[in-house]
Amino acid sequence: MASNRALQILQNKWVATILTFVIFVVVWQIVGSYILNPLFISYPTAIASAFARLAVSTGQYSLIGPTVPTLLETFEGFGLSILIGLPLGLLLGISRTLDISLNPYVNALYVTPRIAMIPLIIIWFGIGEPAIVFTTFFLSVFPMIVNTYVGVRDISKSMLDTAEVFSIRGLRRFRYVILPATFPFIIAGLRLSIGSALVGAVVAQMILSLSGLGYILTAFGDFFQTAQLMAVIIELMIIGVIMNYGIDLLGKRFADWKVTERGYR
Repeated sequence: MASNRALQILQNKWVATILTFVIFVVVWQIVGSYILNPLFISYPTAIASAFARLAVSTGQYSLIGPTVPTLLETFEGFGLSILIGLPLGLLLGISRTLDISLNPYVNALYVTPRIAMIPLIIIWFGIGEPAIVFTTFFLSVFPMIVNTYVGVRDISKSMLDTAEVFSIRGLRRFRYVILPATFPFIIAGLRLSIGSALVGAVVAQMILSLSGLGYILTAFGDFFQTAQLMAVIIELMIIGVIMNYGIDLLGKRFADWKVTERGYR
């Protein structure tokens, strides 16, 4: 009975998450303090101390100040990727002509290492915020296009035929059939897109800016300040988790029917 009770406790999502986190931190503390040189990976207590100092400090080498431009540029690029990627993905999925005409170019750019475009972006926009926002947009727009396109193409012929039988055509078919059926794929695209936007903003700041979390990441790395470097990385992890959680809430709010029919939750 006791073993069954313990197994039930361990199967609880929150208990399992907290337990694995504690084990990971303890092992990391031991390895980072006594086995490896702290220069390579640091250790949790040193990182926590660095995080606290950076959180309360002001100026360029802090957490609060550089976070603001990083978030602004992330959401500017992400917003542009929605404004352009979502309609384009829907149009490519609905229109056979556009699909044949544009899909090869979309696929080619999607599989291209888009970071390799940064030298060209510098030629176009110079160094500064416009170049960072465009890099963020360029990295995040293609997951939005591709996932939306796949969602439209995934709609079954029987569903479209049923809509035709009930005389649901044109804009009504788009609103009541295509958009709801595609929405789970759009949510998946948003999750991939917002992650790519954050990566794009940080990478662009490392190369194109003298501000933001990307810039101080490079600065701390140049001076071998591993604890501070890890503190910034952890902040980026937290930001990414919060962003993904927000997208998940959006999906549960507007596509709850998809959540309830999942086999694995």
